[in-house]
Amino acid sequence: MSRVTLADRPPGTGKTSTICSLVQAFIAQRSSTSTIVTAGRSAAPADKTAVQKVLICAPSNAAIDEVASRIRDRGLKAKTPIKVVRIGAEKALNVSTKDLALDVLVDERLGGNTAMKGNDEYARVAAALQSVKAAIQEKENEASLVTDNTARLQALETDRGALLNKRRDLSKQLNVIKDKNQNESRTLDSRRRDARAAILAEADVIC
Repeated sequence: MSRVTLADRPPGTGKTSTICSLVQAFIAQRSSTSTIVTAGRSAAPADKTAVQKVLICAPSNAAIDEVASRIRDRGLKAKTPIKVVRIGAEKALNVSTKDLALDVLVDERLGGNTAMKGNDEYARVAAALQSVKAAIQEKENEASLVTDNTARLQALETDRGALLNKRRDLSKQLNVIKDKNQNESRTLDSRRRDARAAILAEADVIC
């Protein structure tokens, strides 16, 4: 791997333009995927080495955002798009490079919003369960205040029994949803890892 370092120079001296020109020239002349030949057998897909790419680092988010957006724009003007990926915390990214952010590209590849739909269902059932628990406590509090009224006590106990059954059913639903969400979360994590790896492998420039 070769390294090019531009010494610190004042603004307007062409540092970013120089970087963009070097990157564009490198990508234009780089060799295509090479093949490693092993004695005794023919080359297989696994023998192919990855196409060379460029890693660009800068001392600040503002600097790397500027470089990333300029390289992307150069590729668009030249009608030969350069695949640029911007790595970093989303809150640190400038709006000009949001579309290059790794997590944004992953979401696009996976079909948009990848949040688990089961989370809404879990919240709904959990809220219903809390409401039932509160109703049970209310019935028990009311029963503790009733004296010399057997009919009322029986009615409260009947209501309490029905609420206990409902609480049991909701608790079962909640456990089922929790298990489902955990499985979906593991699957989603695996899909996101695969998507990240593929995007980085396809990138021409990683900033």
